[in-house]
Amino acid sequence: MGASKTRAANIWWVATHVEDVPPDEQERRWKQFTMPSMNSDPSKA
Repeated sequence: MGASKTRAANIWWVATHVEDVPPDEQERRWKQFTMPSMNSDPSKA
């Protein structure tokens, strides 16, 4: 997913469908999910 901001300050979100995930698998994935680091220096990622 990505976003683009226009000169008029509109934000357009773009996404693509990758797979259909059953509810039990969604729950398992959310439990494993950790937020990525918001480190501004890519060399420290």
